Amino acid sequence: MKSWICLLGLRSSGKTTVGRALSSQMNWDFSDTDQILVTQEGYSISELFSIFGESRFRLLETQCLFNLPPQNLVLATGGGMIENRSAMRYLHKRAICVYLEVPLGLLIQRRNNDPGDRPILFEARDVDQEYTIALERRSHLLQKAADVVIQIDESDSVLDICQRIRRACGIQ
Repeated sequence: MKSWICLLGLRSSGKTTVGRALSSQMNWDFSDTDQILVTQEGYSISELFSIFGESRFRLLETQCLFNLPPQNLVLATGGGMIENRSAMRYLHKRAICVYLEVPLGLLIQRRNNDPGDRPILFEARDVDQEYTIALERRSHLLQKAADVVIQIDESDSVLDICQRIRRACGIQ
């Protein structure tokens, strides 16, 4: 039996927020791969991309998975983890992978409301184009990788989303 729940989704899909709430409800550990890397390397995500480039960043991202607790873990991944084949193979052995599927407009709205310290990816000219490209490039990978897909809209509360994940994973 898989002893992790791994939250997948595009940037701003709510993986960290939902993951924290879900782990609290279940009394499981919570980890966020982006936060692990920021703490471990001492740089923001934007700085890590700038200093190391995306390929080295993806290697660091995979390596951080090996030090996580062996069971009872809710894991929020970075939005690009889905493109990291070795990391996804590792996750599929240990986790029920849950894709938080959020409509494009809501993702852009969330990002504009809380830009954080994230690089604009795909050489996009703005956030709208970045998310459009990300959705085109990653949505099929996310659908394929997911054991469970949770469709989210702006009326869903974090509590509702957590309940739906637990139900879909057979965890009450």
